[in-house]
Amino acid sequence: MIPFDVEADRANGACGVAGAVKGTLAVMVACPKALFADLEPMLKHLGKVFFIGERPGMGQTMKLANNFLSATALAATSEAIVFGVKAGLDPATMIDVINADVIMPTSNWAECHPVSYKWVMKAKERGAKIIPLPGV
Repeated sequence: MIPFDVEADRANGACGVAGAVKGTLAVMVACPKALFADLEPMLKHLGKVFFIGERPGMGQTMKLANNFLSATALAATSEAIVFGVKAGLDPATMIDVINADVIMPTSNWAECHPVSYKWVMKAKERGAKIIPLPGV
């Protein structure tokens, strides 16, 4: 058996099954180069395929690094929304601007982070006290 790993993550706004169906995932592959040549034609239907390296686990490591960046962006976005809501901005309008802005041109924050989006949308109508992260 030849060890390899294939990881997928959203690349252009659609995540999970929706991204696979649309062919918009970032597909990270770690395996011997010869095997990659055989796998790539199948995997390219899911999205953009990246050869990460030949050692097993390199694809997972790349996905974790990517997830770290995504989580950091989510935390920063959440804090920006908390800041805006506390200053009196409408959270729905903020999400529309964030999704349309140059910073996130191909991302759909509401689709890929539905729990956070729902929280933001409900915060104002419920009168919830929004508490930022310490030091922010």
